[in-house]
Amino acid sequence: MTDPPNINITGSQGINFGTVSGQGANFGGTVNYYTNNQLQTLITDLKSAISNHRAELPNPEETATAVELLEEEAAADTPRPNRLTTFLNTLTASAGGITAITEAATKIKDLLSSMG
Repeated sequence: MTDPPNINITGSQGINFGTVSGQGANFGGTVNYYTNNQLQTLITDLKSAISNHRAELPNPEETATAVELLEEEAAADTPRPNRLTTFLNTLTASAGGITAITEAATKIKDLLSSMG
């Protein structure tokens, strides 16, 4: 009989388990810890920035749509970072250079990119 292999789990924003298999067991995937608390907090901050600068927005309807899509994707069981980034890019473009909104969107992008 051989000893079972060592399993090392590492990561700061998430853990990539890859694929683990063996007799009677097989699982894999990535667990990201950012999804619930950090992401939701940053989206709340973004919505607050948008609300505070709504009158300055060149296209408030487009911005509102981008935020709705961002929230829907973030609320999914497994949010897809590439879709979140797409919505953030749309939102940033529709913000017309309003610094508070751009900075709030950048914080979310930074969080998403930190998870690798």
